[in-house]
Amino acid sequence: MHGNLSPLPSPVRPSAPASASSSPGPEDENNEVAQLLWVLWRRRTLILLLTLIGTLAVAALVMRLPPSYQAEAVLLFQPPFAPVDPTTAAPSGAPDAELRDLASEIELIRSHSLLSRVVQDAGLLYAPAFNPVLGRTPGLLERLGLQAPPPPEALRLSRQRAATLATLRERLQVRPVGQARALSITVAAPAAEVAARVANAVADTYLARSAARARARRSAATAWLDRRVAKLRQRVQAAEAAVADFRIESGLAERGPDSAGAQDRVRALNRALTEARVAAAAARARVQQVTAQHASTGAGSPPGEGVSPTRVSTRPQGTSTGRLDQALESQLLQELRRAEAELAHQRAQLATSYGPRHPRLRAANAELLDLRIEIDREKDRLVAGLRQEAELARQRAADLQADLQQLHTEAGALGRAQVKLAQLEREAAAERALFDTFLARLKETRLAADPPGGKAELVTRAHPPAEPSAPNRPLLAGFGAVAAFALAVALALLREAVDRGVREPEQLERVSGLRVLGTLPRVPRAPARQVLAQPTGALAEALRALHTSVLLSDVDRPPRTLLITSALPGEGKTGLACALARVLARAGSRVLLIDADLRHPGVAATLGLPPGPGLAEVLARQCSARSAVRVDPDRALDGRLSVLPAGRAGDPGGLLDSQALGALIEAWSEAYDLVLIDSPPVLTVADPRSLATRVDKTVLAVRWSATPRTRVRRAVAVLRDSGVAPAGVALTLVNARHHARNAGVYGTGLTSRRGYYAGA
Repeated sequence: MHGNLSPLPSPVRPSAPASASSSPGPEDENNEVAQLLWVLWRRRTLILLLTLIGTLAVAALVMRLPPSYQAEAVLLFQPPFAPVDPTTAAPSGAPDAELRDLASEIELIRSHSLLSRVVQDAGLLYAPAFNPVLGRTPGLLERLGLQAPPPPEALRLSRQRAATLATLRERLQVRPVGQARALSITVAAPAAEVAARVANAVADTYLARSAARARARRSAATAWLDRRVAKLRQRVQAAEAAVADFRIESGLAERGPDSAGAQDRVRALNRALTEARVAAAAARARVQQVTAQHASTGAGSPPGEGVSPTRVSTRPQGTSTGRLDQALESQLLQELRRAEAELAHQRAQLATSYGPRHPRLRAANAELLDLRIEIDREKDRLVAGLRQEAELARQRAADLQADLQQLHTEAGALGRAQVKLAQLEREAAAERALFDTFLARLKETRLAADPPGGKAELVTRAHPPAEPSAPNRPLLAGFGAVAAFALAVALALLREAVDRGVREPEQLERVSGLRVLGTLPRVPRAPARQVLAQPTGALAEALRALHTSVLLSDVDRPPRTLLITSALPGEGKTGLACALARVLARAGSRVLLIDADLRHPGVAATLGLPPGPGLAEVLARQCSARSAVRVDPDRALDGRLSVLPAGRAGDPGGLLDSQALGALIEAWSEAYDLVLIDSPPVLTVADPRSLATRVDKTVLAVRWSATPRTRVRRAVAVLRDSGVAPAGVALTLVNARHHARNAGVYGTGLTSRRGYYAGA
């Protein structure tokens, strides 16, 4: 029955795993990761069990999930056309603008009005997959008649339509396709055919709505362009009329194309004026020259006067007369000069032949004088002509100057008129260009096969998928297993955090700061009886190992007195003391077991001794120590175990502090091989503090998985404050099966091999 119980393999200190293939365990007390792995390994059964249960539960739920099929239809959008208003900038085609356009189309596809039309056209109101009211099954209370079915108002068509619309919106996904101007319309449904039909219905409804909207937009654009063209036509007519009126008002219409040559005429007048001024100056110079020369040569005698031969002969015929004749430049004058020269020559010949009063000479003189008078008259006439010519030249120059001034004035007015006319013509041309642009756009809009603003094309119709898209059962099961494992680990760590007890020797060493002297398994009967029934069993071997550890704690001075205590009541210290005493007595040692727990004595009852006086009576001097000490009646002990019960103490306070107890313990240590004292708990009363100072060694019993760690630390601190250095701690009432599973982790534990111990 108890063959699976075994003591620690080493009585001194647990050893680490021998190889890397051993179960994981902490190698360093300060290594938090190793401690975490240690806790997880110790709780591995709980973790594996919870993980298995969680995985199976998730798998069962996943298998019950209905399949979901996704069908996809793809819409391709062409770039938008130019805007209706030609003065508006065309779309830039930037990625941000395209994304905004696609986002607008997505919202349009998911709009309430469009999806309502899909619900109506596709008959989704009568499809249980989309109408949750049709797919509703009565609950258990309704089936049992304990709950009335929903009122008729809850099943009204409007509510069903709203619920169906919400379901469709939830199962509809519209998203861009990569970098293309395309949208993917995906619908999920329990049936593949239904998913494809609804996806195509959404796409067709959108295309129909888009076509109707485009037609309406084109009609509105045409009407707007008609009104705009009519207004622009009026503006063009007004602008062109303004140009024509100004041409008439400014006189540019009569001038025709020559009006643009005013500057050429100005340049011509300037040249003519310059020439006239030069001619007038030349004429004046000739008049001045002729006048001066004529004055220097003298004028002819008046007609009828006599001509003296001397005067005729002495009149100069030199350079002055020649220069004057050259200045006059008259053919008649030249002929008269030739005649004069001939007459003068004839007279000279006559003068050589005749005297001054000779008739022929006088006749020659008279003829010469007449000729010269005629010459002077011709000169006067020519000079008068030159003066008139000079005056005409001056007057021509003045007229040209006046004409030039007038032309300058007219040219300025003409220039201003031309500038104004050019401005009016530019305005008329701009109005005409704008009118032509709008007129061309109107014709394009009327003749366009596609409406402005862009178009969409259904490039991929939805087809029933061959495989469901959801649920991904292996993936969900894997996630469930991971979640179950994480939850199991969390629960294990939570349980570890809640469990404030001590379960393993190394854990107890870290908590107490003392060596673990022994690990005592929990047995089905009282430990004192178990060691007699199975003297070579697990408990007996564990007690022998504990005693050996105590002896080895001080090899030079083996302890003769040993105190067994605990932090709190109920930790198995009395059972430990009684069982250890019987094991040592059976091994041949003479042992005295003293029950020093005067408030809650238990040694006599554990060993089956009858009531009688004990330690209390001895310390109260009511009886002798010899009469109070009893012998364990078990024959296997052969009288080697003496027992001093606690006795009956009315007021135990102060009895254990007496000097008499110290003297008795010292005397008994000489008479016995070992004096074993069962002490009260350290944190309950103050008696253990004084008792611990009177013995050689003190062992603190700690109950497995029960004693709080804080109490263990406090008990050790109390003993040390009293000047006592405990020999170590003993882990009592250990669950041997649990400890055997974790033996590989901590390097010490109870083996589960049956038959290892004799009698097991």
